[in-house]
Amino acid sequence: MWVRFLVSFLCILLVTQADGARTTSRDAAVSCQAALSPSSPTGVANQAVLDAHRRSYTHPLPYGPILDQGDAGHCWIYGAHSLVTGNALGAGRITRRTKLSVNYTLFWYTLERVHGYMKDIAEVHGENVLDDDEAHYVQGRKLEEGGQFFYYITIAKRYGMVPESAMPPTAATDNSEILFRDIKDELAHFAMAVKALRDSHASPTGRLTPPRRARYLAGLPALSNRTIAKIYHILEVHLGTPPTEARAQGSRLTPHEYMADVLGFDPDDYVSVSAYPTGDADARAYRVANLSADGSKEEQAIYLNVSTKRYMELINKALVRGQPVLLGLDRSGPVDDETGIMHHQHIDTAPLYRNSRRLTRDERIITGSQGSGHAMVLVGYDQPDDEHSIVKYKAQNSWGSDSGDWGIYHIYREWLEIYGRDMVIHRSLLSRTERAALKAPVESPAFNRLL
Repeated sequence: MWVRFLVSFLCILLVTQADGARTTSRDAAVSCQAALSPSSPTGVANQAVLDAHRRSYTHPLPYGPILDQGDAGHCWIYGAHSLVTGNALGAGRITRRTKLSVNYTLFWYTLERVHGYMKDIAEVHGENVLDDDEAHYVQGRKLEEGGQFFYYITIAKRYGMVPESAMPPTAATDNSEILFRDIKDELAHFAMAVKALRDSHASPTGRLTPPRRARYLAGLPALSNRTIAKIYHILEVHLGTPPTEARAQGSRLTPHEYMADVLGFDPDDYVSVSAYPTGDADARAYRVANLSADGSKEEQAIYLNVSTKRYMELINKALVRGQPVLLGLDRSGPVDDETGIMHHQHIDTAPLYRNSRRLTRDERIITGSQGSGHAMVLVGYDQPDDEHSIVKYKAQNSWGSDSGDWGIYHIYREWLEIYGRDMVIHRSLLSRTERAALKAPVESPAFNRLL
């Protein structure tokens, strides 16, 4: 109560001249109270946006069931699954009721991450002279739920996909806190055992000469195998046992057969496109080091970076062709989770402050002011006539039907131009120049920082 009173009082004190008309103290207080109202989003709601909003779309695409990730942080799996099923549904390959198993993908993704973590632990302790700071950094890395589409591609290539019926959801599907806690404990035990193994073979001065290192390496497989067996069991307890085949369309198919023959999904057909301010005149591909499911160099992440204008053009091109688009969004923009409206002028705090303006898209990225990322899938657009630009995009979210407009969000074009981060589209949408750029990616620390 005291905080609410203090903010209202400060707002009254900060009343200033604006556009030749002086705002009264009462108006300033009302505006601040509106911003603090627990029944409305933080900020001042623009009633004109609400009045002009329409729920309908001129060009809707088919999409599958609204998914609900609950308290889990793997929106990237839900979003990628929705992209795959949306394309398969549009091609008439599956019915609208078809769901892919989140647990299957999450199981193998987590195990791959575990392999990468264990490899890093073993390598840092295998150096001739142990770098305690580096070892502490590697051991302290978090095993996180969040991920990238590159991880999804790696898992799809190695393990395929299965329908939800083959590996159903469990309690850990939408709340994996205990699962990841227990895996982290096992990895901590592994790190301590590796350190003890090193100490047992190191010289009195703590060095691993080639013969000593050979003995250290010889002892690693037993430690690794025991840890992997334990973590595999933990994953089975929480997520279930990954099937080796799935029944679909009257046949028993392997996960790879199901992915290719039923879903028609080829992981190599899709590319990640970003629109970050790198200063490049033309499209350029960037390789992001150490961004793969297991940390391996053969599965490096590659972004095709384009201008914001081209970014929007590719989105529109995909939707016109009837292809859904997987988006990576900056969720710090104005979002109304009750109506699903995502409009750049819907909720505005600028009238509450003196000399305030919102950061531009480039300023947000360059200064690292972006909010947490979230994945949604575009499944339609609204363009009342061909002579005008698209007004808004229909987005399928993964927060259940109680969120937004029955699980659908309405992303207005101007909002997307500001808060869109990256996207996944079919390779066929790219120009010849853009496809050529993907064949010659470069590594850039500056680009990595923008991510």
